[in-house]
Amino acid sequence: MADTPNSGPTPEDQARLEELKAKLGIAKKPKPVEAPQQQKATTAADLDFSLNKPVAVPVAAQVEPEETSEMRKLMAGKKQLSLKVILVYAVIFVLVVAFGLYFGKVMEDRAVENNKIKEAAFILEYLEKTKPGLPGVEEPAIRIIEAHAARAIEVYQALQKASDEMAAAKAEEKLMAFMRECQEYRKKQAGFSVDGVFPGVIFDQQLAAQVVQFIFAVQRLYDESAIMALEADTWDHVAGLEEKEGFMQTFLVEPEEKDGKKYLKFKWVRADLDSPREGAKGEEYAVAPMGEQHGFWAPASSLVQFDIGPIAKNKSAKHKDAIQKRVRGRLYAIKQVADQIEMYKSLKDKLEKASKREPMFTIF
Repeated sequence: MADTPNSGPTPEDQARLEELKAKLGIAKKPKPVEAPQQQKATTAADLDFSLNKPVAVPVAAQVEPEETSEMRKLMAGKKQLSLKVILVYAVIFVLVVAFGLYFGKVMEDRAVENNKIKEAAFILEYLEKTKPGLPGVEEPAIRIIEAHAARAIEVYQALQKASDEMAAAKAEEKLMAFMRECQEYRKKQAGFSVDGVFPGVIFDQQLAAQVVQFIFAVQRLYDESAIMALEADTWDHVAGLEEKEGFMQTFLVEPEEKDGKKYLKFKWVRADLDSPREGAKGEEYAVAPMGEQHGFWAPASSLVQFDIGPIAKNKSAKHKDAIQKRVRGRLYAIKQVADQIEMYKSLKDKLEKASKREPMFTIF
């Protein structure tokens, strides 16, 4: 059959033409259109479900970070950081570390300052409100200590300023009265301890040194006053001998011969003069020599009584004179410590100022 004029290419010719272009690289070969898959019919197994049956959840596709050409080159080792960039990073790192250290140091210093405020408040309260050791005494220990120190300075100055016998006698009376006051001061047990004022860590070393110095002065004031109180105890014991009228003592008199000469030997004995008995030589009394436990019966004619009151007074006067000399020397030692006790006024002002400071902000 002859070709029909002006008729277009057939589909078969068009397909061969496109295939030829694809081979020559002029045009891509079109992909064949896939036939649509037939939808699977729903069965009874698909409708079988249970609450306990595991459900398959599709895993989400991992999103990979977009990689630039620069990143790929850096990761592949084909590109290196410049020295300038490295230096910039190093400077930034050093600055960050330095700022962190500085900020931490500032916060630490502020925390220490805040602890100093709390420490000063605690020390002030301890020194102002601590009670003495004697139960029943409600007066704060610091008031008792200050009054005793002031009294010691007053008595010392009175002795130093005495210009005549009358003034000296009055000063001696004050000294003897102060000796009695030391007995009361010893009984009250007014004082402080380093462990009590610093139960933990010390933050303000400079202020703590002054506080410890004051506490040591208080302890020494008590020690010196306790020694003077012992002198008062001795004074009372010696004075007791003078209060007895007719201080009679019994002696056993025995004849003794030495080198052809006869003597009378006196032995100090304890005698029961209220229960005599009749013996071969008349009345006898039970006696025992001083310092011995075993006794015997001695005739009344061998016993002699002496009033040793004058001897005791003379001896006590010597003891009192020795006590007064020791007490004057002890007063000087107490006065030196009392001068240190007066520093509490300035120490108290420092503690009050330190405890009233405003706390600083800190993250600690």
